[in-house]
Amino acid sequence: SEMCIRDSTYTVTGIPDLTQTIRVTAIDASGNKGSDLLYVSDCNPSVSISHTWTGSVSSDWNTAGNWSAGSVPGTASNVFVCGDTTTQPQLAANTTLARLYMDWDANLASDGHTLTINNIYSGGVTSGTGTVQASGVARVKGTVPNFVVNGDIYLNGVTLTTGNTSISSGTRRLRIGAYALDIQGNFSQYISGSDGGLYLRDSTGIVTIAGNASFSGVNNMNTSAGSSPMYAGTIRVAGNLSLPCSTSYDCLDPIGTHFILNGTSPQTLSISGGGTSGSQFHSLEFANAAGTTISGTLYAASDIDITGTVTNNGSSTTNTNLTIDGGVLNNNSSFRYNNAFSTPNGGVVNGNTPINF
Repeated sequence: SEMCIRDSTYTVTGIPDLTQTIRVTAIDASGNKGSDLLYVSDCNPSVSISHTWTGSVSSDWNTAGNWSAGSVPGTASNVFVCGDTTTQPQLAANTTLARLYMDWDANLASDGHTLTINNIYSGGVTSGTGTVQASGVARVKGTVPNFVVNGDIYLNGVTLTTGNTSISSGTRRLRIGAYALDIQGNFSQYISGSDGGLYLRDSTGIVTIAGNASFSGVNNMNTSAGSSPMYAGTIRVAGNLSLPCSTSYDCLDPIGTHFILNGTSPQTLSISGGGTSGSQFHSLEFANAAGTTISGTLYAASDIDITGTVTNNGSSTTNTNLTIDGGVLNNNSSFRYNNAFSTPNGGVVNGNTPINF
């Protein structure tokens, strides 16, 4: 919703259930205009709820008197926590629910425990050092500590992981859609099938990883545009990026997802295994001025752009264009391009090893 306020008071009705935000635009007497988000406490959700947190007795999740139903939620329960409740809940043990809805300012303290969601996790903040594990076919949005993907999981809004995110073995999936996933810790996936792991199929989808990222396993990915897990969107990595692949198969083969290495301290891109060409990227951008070191067999099906500093100690190839756009390439090994090579904006190449067409 969006409204313009000028010396008046407005009553907003018909806010979509669990939307939690309204875009507010204000104009002063001089015509200056400002816009911001207004967060709305929605403590009367229209979705079916079996247990509403009251906090009447304490902060203990496992105390029956803290719940409207007079009982502790079970594995099939649909739970709601309002941010206006004075005493917010705290897990006392590992807990499994069907659905958890939280107001935008609600806080569930994990206290180091694991919260498993089998259908919907929607809303506020699960804090602490615990874990939210999404299983089955679940939909997730909000803030979680550590995040474990253990099913076919869809983002249902902007999601923040304050710790680490992992996708476990098998063909488990995390479908980003048109949303953003912000990981403040490390990311890892181990895939043993043809279509598991991160799914980026929307051009506006983005994954930002502040820590290290590892894509590993035995993944003979389907590389057609309609079947590949990654054919759109962007992944930004600020830490080290490693691809410890099987000898015979690629463990990463994104045919359309743009990778950016944009850390502020030195990074490494290390690749092992991955068949005849090594695991490959679609387009790859090195944007770290502090330097990125490449080892192993790097192959980009499309462009490689260098705006930061890169030291190439491996075998690197781009199937189209190599552009050193104001960046620096310290080339100590084989670097090939198959279309065009350019150094705009003062791009520099160092080293005695030639760059080959």
